[in-house]
Amino acid sequence: MFKKVHKFQRGKENKDGKMALTFLLCLTFLTFVSSGVVSAAEKGTHLNRTKVSGGCRSCHKPSGKGKGRIVDLCLRCHGPSGSAEERARTNIYSLLMKRSNHPIIDTAKYHIANEALPEKDTAMPRHVSCQDCHNTHMTSPRNRMARIKGTSLSGAKKMAEKEAEVCYNCHSDSINLPSSSSNMRLEFDPANASYHPVERVAKGRSTSLFKDLPQGSFITCTQCHEPHGSDYPPLLRVNYNTLDGAESLYAYELCYTCHNRDSILSNQSFKGSQSGDYGHKEHIVYQKTSCYTCHASHGSSTNPHLIEFNPSVVTGAGQYLDYGSGRAQCNLTCHSKVHK
Repeated sequence: MFKKVHKFQRGKENKDGKMALTFLLCLTFLTFVSSGVVSAAEKGTHLNRTKVSGGCRSCHKPSGKGKGRIVDLCLRCHGPSGSAEERARTNIYSLLMKRSNHPIIDTAKYHIANEALPEKDTAMPRHVSCQDCHNTHMTSPRNRMARIKGTSLSGAKKMAEKEAEVCYNCHSDSINLPSSSSNMRLEFDPANASYHPVERVAKGRSTSLFKDLPQGSFITCTQCHEPHGSDYPPLLRVNYNTLDGAESLYAYELCYTCHNRDSILSNQSFKGSQSGDYGHKEHIVYQKTSCYTCHASHGSSTNPHLIEFNPSVVTGAGQYLDYGSGRAQCNLTCHSKVHK
């Protein structure tokens, strides 16, 4: 067998031996899989001949010479072709074409194989590739981010064990973060006064949460965000109005996924100040105040209950005093109206 490889290695089609190298790498990898070095649970979809009938040749050229962008290769199978059933299961292209998306197609030209993340080059444009989130040989429906490098809560590089650690690669310490973005790793820091339970169990339990959400439960980034593309910015699975306006189930659909609307509008979680009853309903329904005006989406370093005032609406001291039992007092100016 090795003599044949050596002969082919010297052929005109691939005088540099790239074909032999590709063949041996594939052979070595498949040997690991078949021998159990890679467990059955870790075998990716692309190694399954019933899913990818062409095997290695579906993605790799025997000559070792490939041209074009990796995203174009991925979209040959994950694009709009195939049966209706196949498109419903694998059509990532349709998501990438939505209003809010990870700009994989537009920024593929900036991707560098094995690039180090978070980004350290201020001149490098923001970009993303399929390979930033997926290990081509290991990804599967059970674990789409199997064997992918990540960034820990402390900022250390590691093999990702949870979804957020993959997201932190680009959405934490990258030096080219846009001004409209913040460091997600710091927003979920357990030292913060409050946070959504991505890294640690939440501090306390809101009375507005649906009863079937158990105490001590966690959430993931993709429970709120669709990672490829969405009709609702920023990559949200459902609608969330961050500007003030009329309250409705649709307006705050994202929040109402976990928080009971009836509980919110009956002021169970926020009754108002100690001397009044100006609670959630008065703010959201009568004053048409968005949840986003008073609450952070990820975490608050200083206040409980994810209280973080939107600076485009709220001015002044921005002080929040929590009296417990659903009562609190604010010291701020909102839409030119002073709260004390």
